[in-house]
Formats: sequence, structure tokens, C-alpha cells
Amino acid sequence: MLKQEGLVYSQLGRGSYVSDSVGGSTEEADGDHEETDVEGPDWPVDVIYNGDPRPPYAQVADILRREIVEGTYPPGSQLPPAREIQERFKVANSTAQNAYRRLKQDGLVYAVKGRGVFVRQEPEPGKHHGTITNYLLRDEIAREARAAATEFADLSDEELLAREAELDRRWDVVREEHQRLYGERRKVKREKS
Repeated sequence: MLKQEGLVYSQLGRGSYVSDSVGGSTEEADGDHEETDVEGPDWPVDVIYNGDPRPPYAQVADILRREIVEGTYPPGSQLPPAREIQERFKVANSTAQNAYRRLKQDGLVYAVKGRGVFVRQEPEPGKHHGTITNYLLRDEIAREARAAATEFADLSDEELLAREAELDRRWDVVREEHQRLYGERRKVKREKS
């Protein structure tokens, strides 16, 4: 009903927003809208372009794919959680999940239940990731779990939780530094181009 009355508008994969014309004149809103739809060389990387006919999840997947290829997320690294993708691109949770699903279908990433989404190692020439590879990855993860159980057998549950908390804190610091450096690198590249 709000859409029919012109008070709100929706963007696929992003949500519903209050129309610019609410509380202001329609002419101002139209003028502002035209400026934001112009795509130029300074279009922000983290913004989904509404003029692109592809759904937002495909645009997000393409940006993440480019970052994987450029080495922002090297093989074996963990991609940010879906919530961070939502905040970064201003998209809905389902859009972030669908973007990760697209990357999984393309064989670029794999998910480990309870741990996150990880960038795959590059396959050897002539090989591709498929059902057998996924089985081998599960087998490798199981081996890692057994090795970890042996390595940490002398720690109590409290010590193990404390170690995990410390590593989580260190990971947050490293991730923030990574994001800061990536943002600075992107600005330099944009200025260079």
C-alpha cells in the first residue's frame, strides 16, 4: 500500500526505502536520482549500481570474484561473514547468501559448516572442483580435526576456550588492518587510473 501511495520504493535485493519525494518536491528528488544513476570512473566499488540489469547478488558475486582473482582474498583465506557483506554492499542477507552460492557454483569457494566460507586452492591445470573434490576437502578437514585433537589434548576446556578467544581477538585486529590496507590500495589504484 505504501508503494501504491508513492511513499516508499523497493530495490531488488536491498529492501524498501522512503521515497525522496516524501517531505520534499518531486523535482528535487528526480534531479538527485539522476545524479546517483550516472556511472563514471569514480563509481564506488562497494556500491551496487541500480542501472545494471543483473540482480544485486550477481553484482556482489562479481565484485568478490574480482577481489579473489586480484589476491585480496588469496587461496585458503576466509571470506567475510554474510553480515559484513550485507553492511559493505548495503544488501539483504539473502542477497549476500546468494552471492556466496554463486561463487560456490563457480568453484571459487567452499563452505565449512560452523566455520565460514573459504577461497579454494587453484586447481591443477585440466582439473576442476566437483563432487569428488568436495569429498576430498571434507576428508582433509577431518584429518585436520584429528591432528588438532592430538595437538591440544593436554589443554583443558577452559584453556582451549581462552586460546580461541585470544586468536579471535588477533584475527579481528588482522582483519581490520587488512580492510584498511585494501581500502587504501583501492584509493591509490583509482587515483592511478
